[in-house]
Amino acid sequence: MKVGLGLLQDEFALTGEFQIFQGWAAKARASSLETRLFSPAGEGLRGDGLVRHETGESLLKTFREQWQFIDRAAALAADVDALHLFLPTPNFLWIADRAKRRARKPVVVTCLGEKAEIRRLGGVRTLAGGFRFHLIRLAAAKVLSEGRFLCDRYVAGTESVAEQLQRSGCPGERVTVRLPFLPPESEADERSIRAAESIDPSRTFLYLGHFLASKGVDVLLKAFAALNDPESRLVLAWSGIGDRGAVERSLAGLGIAERTSILDFPVHRTTVMNRALALVLPYPVSYGQTSPPMALLEAFRAGVPVIVSGLAPMPALGAEGETMHRVAPGDWRGLSSKLRELRSDGASAEAMRRAQRPRYEESCGSADLRAFYEEVVAHGR
Repeated sequence: MKVGLGLLQDEFALTGEFQIFQGWAAKARASSLETRLFSPAGEGLRGDGLVRHETGESLLKTFREQWQFIDRAAALAADVDALHLFLPTPNFLWIADRAKRRARKPVVVTCLGEKAEIRRLGGVRTLAGGFRFHLIRLAAAKVLSEGRFLCDRYVAGTESVAEQLQRSGCPGERVTVRLPFLPPESEADERSIRAAESIDPSRTFLYLGHFLASKGVDVLLKAFAALNDPESRLVLAWSGIGDRGAVERSLAGLGIAERTSILDFPVHRTTVMNRALALVLPYPVSYGQTSPPMALLEAFRAGVPVIVSGLAPMPALGAEGETMHRVAPGDWRGLSSKLRELRSDGASAEAMRRAQRPRYEESCGSADLRAFYEEVVAHGR
């Protein structure tokens, strides 16, 4: 069995999309499948570092890469038994339909996150917070229709994504819910080790991801400033996406610049997480990296207390105070209270670490992907 695995956006190493794709590819190889990896740039992946997108993407570049991706899928189809396309959200399903028509092979689609609905209050607010970045990506996704669900199987990371697909017209029998697999991490690099050694585990909070309003970094900065604890520290492990200058100005304006460090290189996440007092993921909306909750699963594997927004995709991974703490999206005062609680209650943090690993193993256990693809091919449309 030979499968072509394609990722539309592969240039950002520190993103949920890249990690989800790598995890699935590793699990496929463990299931004795022959895999061919491809992206708009060709076979192989580019995501070795950080690509600076502080002011958004070129609309022309976005469309060009989408059509290049379809061309790559169609060209590879003759050499594989099935194609599996990893797309950012259901907004991009027209790409899968086009690839299905041209490939004439069974096609599986993974929707990595929820559909971005800018008519929601959260969507409007986050669009304003990263105007060009979000506007261009959403415009590129919406010029053509979402799709007609021509493919053979749709894999959703959470029940909420599956429900969104079915509300849009996808037949329920073609939807599979499967939490993402984490890729095995390589050995820690020296730069990440040095960064981790500089972290005081009794007082340092960690943020991992984009400098965009849709990830809640602005909420975290307000909450950390309101903590009003001169001994506390904050480390921001930046993905390279977003406006670093705006974050630095906020740090200075809030008077917390001297207590905050920015890591602007691809970090070895487990190494850095293991040293943090807590990982803070204050997402204000439930699309993008929140759903599927890749960073949350990485935290469970590493064993680090987590504070995350109480969004729809999260409850299946544990009750409040068991494997994570939850706060209302955008509630920087509530987040500040949770930061203060973790600073003062080491016993609950240790209990959370002990509960996380079993939940991770339960959620991301073994899976026979060979059987999955054989079933898809046998019943191919």
